[in-house]
Amino acid sequence: MFFGSFTGERSTGRLWHESPVRIEFVRWNTIRAIHYTISLKAVDGGTESEWKQVLTGLTEEGNEYIRSLDGREFETMCKAEEKMLNHYLKTGKMLKADG
Repeated sequence: MFFGSFTGERSTGRLWHESPVRIEFVRWNTIRAIHYTISLKAVDGGTESEWKQVLTGLTEEGNEYIRSLDGREFETMCKAEEKMLNHYLKTGKMLKADG
């Protein structure tokens, strides 16, 4: 099992990677925390994944942020997180904000 951590400009996190079956991480800032569980399964020479998230407001501002997410904003957030996670798993380093 691999454990990692990161501290960025806007959030801090912890990562667990149990190859080849699970990636789990928690990311938080001053207003909210997000717990991710990604289950992995080998299929036909590739990998299938199931991604679950639990968002928790830590303040009223965080609760309002979560309530205000619409489908498009949530999808944009998920794509950015996928890009960051893939980069971290490949390099062991957090992706910089500019890409």
